[in-house]
Amino acid sequence: LANDSPEAYEQLVDQLLASEHYGERWARHWLDLIRFAETCGYERDQLKPNIYMYRDWVIKALNSDMPYDQFVTHQLAGDEIDSPTKESVIATGMIRAGTWNDEPNDPADYIYTRLEDMVHTTTSAFIGLTVKCARCHNHKFDPIRQTDYYRTASVFWAGYMGQGNLGGPSTEQLGHNVFGWTDKSATSAPIHRLINGERLKPAEVVEPASLSTIPSLERTFTLPAEGSKTTKRRLQFAQWITGPDHPLTARVFVNRLWLHLMGEGIVRTPNNFGFKGDLPTHPELLDWLAADLIDGGWKVKRIQKLILTSSTYRQKSVHPKQIEYNDADFLNEYWWRANRKRLNAESLRDSILSASGQLNEKMYGPSFFPKMSEEALEGLSKKANSWGTSSLSERSRRSIYMMTKRSRLLPLMTTFNFGDTTLPCGQRDVTIVAPQALALMNNHFVHEQSRAMASRLIEESPDDLSSQVRRAFNLSIGRAATEDEVQIGIQYVNEQAELIQTTETPTQTPDKTLTVKEKLAVWLDASARVQVDDDGGVILWGDSSGSSADGSLPIDAAQGNPVDRPILVKDAINGKPALRFDGKSDHLKLTAAPFWNQDATIIVVGTDRDANQGHREIISNWNSRGRSISSFFLGLTAESRVRFSDAFAFAGSLTEKQNPFILTAINSSDRAIVFQNLTELAKGAPLSKRVLEGPYVIGTQGNINGEYWNGDLAEIIAFDRAISEEEFESIVGYLANKYQIDTSSDAVDPSRLALASLCHALFNLNEFIYID
Repeated sequence: LANDSPEAYEQLVDQLLASEHYGERWARHWLDLIRFAETCGYERDQLKPNIYMYRDWVIKALNSDMPYDQFVTHQLAGDEIDSPTKESVIATGMIRAGTWNDEPNDPADYIYTRLEDMVHTTTSAFIGLTVKCARCHNHKFDPIRQTDYYRTASVFWAGYMGQGNLGGPSTEQLGHNVFGWTDKSATSAPIHRLINGERLKPAEVVEPASLSTIPSLERTFTLPAEGSKTTKRRLQFAQWITGPDHPLTARVFVNRLWLHLMGEGIVRTPNNFGFKGDLPTHPELLDWLAADLIDGGWKVKRIQKLILTSSTYRQKSVHPKQIEYNDADFLNEYWWRANRKRLNAESLRDSILSASGQLNEKMYGPSFFPKMSEEALEGLSKKANSWGTSSLSERSRRSIYMMTKRSRLLPLMTTFNFGDTTLPCGQRDVTIVAPQALALMNNHFVHEQSRAMASRLIEESPDDLSSQVRRAFNLSIGRAATEDEVQIGIQYVNEQAELIQTTETPTQTPDKTLTVKEKLAVWLDASARVQVDDDGGVILWGDSSGSSADGSLPIDAAQGNPVDRPILVKDAINGKPALRFDGKSDHLKLTAAPFWNQDATIIVVGTDRDANQGHREIISNWNSRGRSISSFFLGLTAESRVRFSDAFAFAGSLTEKQNPFILTAINSSDRAIVFQNLTELAKGAPLSKRVLEGPYVIGTQGNINGEYWNGDLAEIIAFDRAISEEEFESIVGYLANKYQIDTSSDAVDPSRLALASLCHALFNLNEFIYID
């Protein structure tokens, strides 16, 4: 931005086009167009295994500036090209990226529904025609015969159209562990034209061929060469589409480029170049761009740079003769000014993450699950397993990598017009409605990032409010703040801090003992009922709960082997005793199982001193004989990520683990949730059914003879139920007071909250939401 050279703008364009994140931005437009999502839709809405690889392929293809004709060919026939690769087969995932019903009313009829989806997606995306309208009769408006529809359908007819493998070929049939497409063999059953589109009314056989709309371009598809594994119909279809004399392919695509750069297309019905579509506002420009695309080897970035460096693109959205020109051309069809563009849902979310400093730029790989409110998950089939859990770092990735589940899209995204995943979407709606303002004001994600941005500003410029305000403007809206804005910002922060200070609720006096006792299953306290040997090794850690969950004797933790005994350290945690586990063999065995219900709570006070970065467990009933994946345990992974059994293996990560912490894990019928002190680390669906029988151990992973805890454990409290929010706060308050664990960092000070409020206000500005 400080570059004053005449070439500065062009250099910036080159830099952005060369960025590895270019493909992430532009892939979203293509994924809309081919109705991409990662699940099947309908009631069960199953995950399409490895479909994320197709998304990654699109990003890589765009980043490498793959010629558009090759881009098309690989998606239609990546398995049929000469020397196909795993990547080219991944590209065929486009064909089956749509919805799929595992329980259709009539499976035989449903095959034709799937055919329509494939025909509609490919013809609208590549040549901008509504060929699907000719399924039952000749097209009412365009010169597309009913036989043309079945000619196109024959391209996919040879594939795996049945109900197995989510409606497609298996890994063995594809030759790669990807979600792609191929033919069953080099031959195919004939396809008939259906009278009125009804399966039980077959007419004549339709031979595989291109559309007959333009006789000079009509092409009959030939039989494959001897030894071919497929019909080669899709490859011939792709060659027909990308032929240099095809009148639509290049025009349709450059129109899409113009649309996404300028806000509207030259043809303002991007998926319909037929007679019911809009005429181009500048037909000569459309022709010239299309010819230039072909002459330039179908290279996409060339055309984008051409548009980006044009005087038309570089106009302002406000014109000196605004009123006069508005009267003549209110819709700006003649491009006398730039269109003001609102950020789409993904760009909005990513921009917030970027401003807050939380954006994780990791590329490719499986998608992350954003945090979804319990209200948003209501009504889902199989609610307990309807949504996954990702770490905070994963949830901070770009939105292109967000899990796209057809039955449950993130409300923040749909509020800002996320595309329809069931049909090809050439252009998203852009609405301006009250729920958008409410979402930016109230959504938990926006508030979290506002606080994160405030922390970033304070870290960058401690004790300098003026610099913090200036930086906030620069990060959020990309320009320097005026002096008036700086003064208003400073005044706002000071007023908010004073208001927060005066309305702050007084802190409650913490309990001096554990007052929550209902269904208290185990209470192991290092300051009570500990028996040690002459060397300080713990023989028995006695239960202070009074009775076990089943009403029998208290559940103690004991170790008969002196070599495996943890050591009692009397002043381990701020003057309070704790059991110190060596990470080598120290562990204790519980005398009975503490849990009888799937709803349960485990609360631990300890420290983690692990130096080997290996898995280590706090409490576990893991057993290699029948419960290797269904056991119930709480522990950490190599990256200090919390594991609340294998069913919740990404339950957030501990921070400052060497300091004393209170780790709480709660499973209820509604959710599983994990806290460090008062801070929520992760929340997910309830744990899948766990085996709760003993034996249980402390400090290792069941009978695995490994994954030993390396650190101190001062107190373990377990309930045979899910405790309430009030009970959780009471218990954490008691433990924090007892062990002098500072939880004040979980409650932000007034000046930090006030600065976060300013950041929040900036995220709500039109100047942040719109591109001028």
